[in-house]
Amino acid sequence: MSQPDALAAVLVAGWFPDPTGRFDLRWWDGRAWSDHVYGSHGYASDSVSQTSAGSRGNRGRLVPGIVLLAVSALPTAVAGLLLWFAVVIALSNPIEGMATFSAWFMSVLASVFAAVLAVVAIAVTQEETVPVRARRTVLGLGLGVIVINAALVAGPIVVTLVGGTIE
Repeated sequence: MSQPDALAAVLVAGWFPDPTGRFDLRWWDGRAWSDHVYGSHGYASDSVSQTSAGSRGNRGRLVPGIVLLAVSALPTAVAGLLLWFAVVIALSNPIEGMATFSAWFMSVLASVFAAVLAVVAIAVTQEETVPVRARRTVLGLGLGVIVINAALVAGPIVVTLVGGTIE
């Protein structure tokens, strides 16, 4: 039942068409829809609370964020496997440097893709209509995905700079 942010910022308090479609009009107090409605039987109070009405809108922003975080797990796993493959190649045959670099480069691409998905998930869910607990959860998980992927990318570079080579 919440108005789009741009429209809600412009609207002042007043009677507007009921966004649920159950009544002719519903009172907008300038910030949120109230329980005051007007229909064929005159003025009434609708039992739909702001919490339950807002939760429908919350789901609309929260679900894509959760889906994006779940999807980001796949490129993170791929990045980890490719990095493991690069290390195995380097340890078993140091001459295969190009294959090691290729696997590491693909790992970097997968990690960057996963991190971008996590950032988008965080951005999608950081709206005031999404419950604070859900925003914090998505933020924490998203930052975790970013940190894991940063470690996957930076690990071989740090090992190479500090130790000389991966093998």
